[in-house]
Amino acid sequence: MRAIFSDGIDRLGSQLKTFLIVHLQTSNRFNVLNRDNVAELKQEAQFKKDILPDSCRARNL
Repeated sequence: MRAIFSDGIDRLGSQLKTFLIVHLQTSNRFNVLNRDNVAELKQEAQFKKDILPDSCRARNL
């Protein structure tokens, strides 16, 4: 159930997620990747790909 004046944001879930991420990272047993904004990351990668000349890109050896 949600409160009458709820704004629709799951604040408790967000806090729990943050707590879990911090706990896993500080345990030094896990590598945690935050993928909440995958669409934005893809767009940034495409921008970098379009802007950087071939000489500046990482090369696979």
